Amino acid sequence: MKRLYNITYSLLAATLLLSTQSCIKEDMSDCPSDIRVYFNYVEGSYASAKEGINPSDVSQINLYVFNADGKFLSEHVDPAPKMSKDYFITVPGLETGSYQFIAWGGLDSELYNLSEPLVPGQTLLSDVQLHLQSIQNDTIKAALAPLFHAAHRKGVIDVKKGISVKDTLNLTQDTYKINVTVDGIKANGDNYLLSVEDNNGRYRFENSIASQTKFNYISPCTEINNGAKLTSSVTVLRLLENRSPILRVFNETKGTIAFEKNLVELLMLINTVGGKIDFSYMHEFDIELIARNGVELSFDVIINGWRVIENGSGLGS
Repeated sequence: MKRLYNITYSLLAATLLLSTQSCIKEDMSDCPSDIRVYFNYVEGSYASAKEGINPSDVSQINLYVFNADGKFLSEHVDPAPKMSKDYFITVPGLETGSYQFIAWGGLDSELYNLSEPLVPGQTLLSDVQLHLQSIQNDTIKAALAPLFHAAHRKGVIDVKKGISVKDTLNLTQDTYKINVTVDGIKANGDNYLLSVEDNNGRYRFENSIASQTKFNYISPCTEINNGAKLTSSVTVLRLLENRSPILRVFNETKGTIAFEKNLVELLMLINTVGGKIDFSYMHEFDIELIARNGVELSFDVIINGWRVIENGSGLGS
């Protein structure tokens, strides 16, 4: 076995020597090279605050390479990434030029798919989108798997053949979990639903929202504390400032709305009481609605421990 190892090592050394003969002086055209693509993100720290990305939530990474003109060249898939600051995907064999690298994390979920097959040398970056599936009758009841997007801050990475490149894509989480507890309203046999109405079911490859059609993320409420409270959670796609998703607690049995508010405006109220909201790294929010004297549409509101509304009579959208 030792002799075999020595022979193999010698053959490998000889191969490497031959492959580097043309790398002497200025001629680097035949040198081995690769691109190492790393990922930059705020790592999750949920012990003290619900912030950052949990690396274990990134179940699969699809890395797409486009040329400077936006023409698709190749796809590189890691079905089980072990995310860390040292994690990278290698893209070999690119010619000298500028390239656009786009990555999606979580496409192994059946809830997400691309608008069309990507054909090397044909598909344009501007033509392909990511779609949320399973929207029926303007609602989606399925629990969304975590979705991530990554791109380079400058848009392109410059490559020179024969020179290995290490560069970084900024990883963004596109899913947000909204946990709602309603205190002070008893269901008394009625069915309550938590919903978020939005139009963010389609995305261009640079991660901008492409759709206009509204739909509702819906999750049923359950009773806790012997019926003294209602609770529910819903996962939604991108939350951004200056958008208008509507959060509702809905009495399905009676067809009445117990609570309704622009979700983004509601969360941003944390900024007015000494807290901070940043949707680029904050992805989970606990909203507690405390009914005043058991009356619907009149609530105190606490978000992530911050009391943002008191005497909230007449809350509306």
